[in-house]
Amino acid sequence: MDYIRKDEPGSIALLRCNGEHGPHKLYDHHHFCHVHRATAETIQKGVRPESVIEVTEEYSLYQEAIDYFLNLVHIKGGDAFFPTNQIEMFNTK
Repeated sequence: MDYIRKDEPGSIALLRCNGEHGPHKLYDHHHFCHVHRATAETIQKGVRPESVIEVTEEYSLYQEAIDYFLNLVHIKGGDAFFPTNQIEMFNTK
C-alpha cells in the first residue's frame, strides 16, 4: 500500500506493501506478497526509489497488510487512510 498524490511533484514512495499481482515479464515477485522499499542509493541514482523488493509471508489479506504497514512505520491507533482501489490485489485467494 502506498498513497502518493499525483498532483504533488517530487513525491516519492518510501515503502509500499503489495499483494499478489501481475504477471510481469521481468520479475516473478508479483506472484507473491511483497514489500517495496526506497533506499538512499536508489534515490541518489534517480531510479524508482522503492525498487528494492522483498518477498514476504507476513500478510496475505488486505487488513493484514495494513496492520503490517502500520506496525512497520510505528503508527499506533488513530485513523489511517489507504485507497480502497488496492483491495483487489488481496482478494485472489
